[in-house]
Amino acid sequence: MTDKICKSYNNTFSLRVINTVTDKDMHLISILFKALSNETHIEILLILSKHESLSVSELSNIIGKSSSLISHNINNLKFNKLVFGKREGKYVFYSLASNKVKTMLISSMIHLSELNN
Repeated sequence: MTDKICKSYNNTFSLRVINTVTDKDMHLISILFKALSNETHIEILLILSKHESLSVSELSNIIGKSSSLISHNINNLKFNKLVFGKREGKYVFYSLASNKVKTMLISSMIHLSELNN
């Protein structure tokens, strides 16, 4: 019974949100999707979803790309409010901005798996 209530609420809430989308919202959504269209951005987000926080240097070592390239990509993700940084001494450690970012990644992967079946 609880699942039915939750699904009903989620469907009602989703419809309410979708029915109130403005032109400005559509513009911001398109900017978000552009940020997500970069494979390095996705890779950074996936790695951060597995770790509490990482520095640019740590991300660079994991991904195997230069620190300057990772830093550039992190700045774009920060601009789009997908990650945030917290300074600790001379280092900045980056994390996902919220669990909603991780949920968005998981939803995308579920969507793709359903397309392939």
